[in-house]
Amino acid sequence: MRFLIPLALLSAAAAQEAPNLTIADFLSEWRVAQAETDRGEKVARFSRLAERLAPSFNRYKALLDADKAAGRPPRACPVKGSKATVDINALVTDLEKLSEAQRAAPMDAAIFAQLDRRFPCPTA
Repeated sequence: MRFLIPLALLSAAAAQEAPNLTIADFLSEWRVAQAETDRGEKVARFSRLAERLAPSFNRYKALLDADKAAGRPPRACPVKGSKATVDINALVTDLEKLSEAQRAAPMDAAIFAQLDRRFPCPTA
């Protein structure tokens, strides 16, 4: 199942004190959702998983905004107002390559790295 997360749909409200999901936890929940045979339940599981990722995307946006406000160079340059998405399958493929020790890291680290690669800033 192709699963894309529209960046524009992730609300700032979701970032309110949500616990940070680890890479291992995410992969575990992903596998459970993938294995689900009931289509309705599968969609519901993926939706809940997307909701759990929303705070990481919102923290990323907050970092970009803070850098801009402080006059620091941005770590990435997503196009403002774009309908950009993150291909969750590509993210999962990258995450599955990590060692067990690396999977203890928060999803923020993995998401931030993927977004940095997806939206590089133009070189001067």
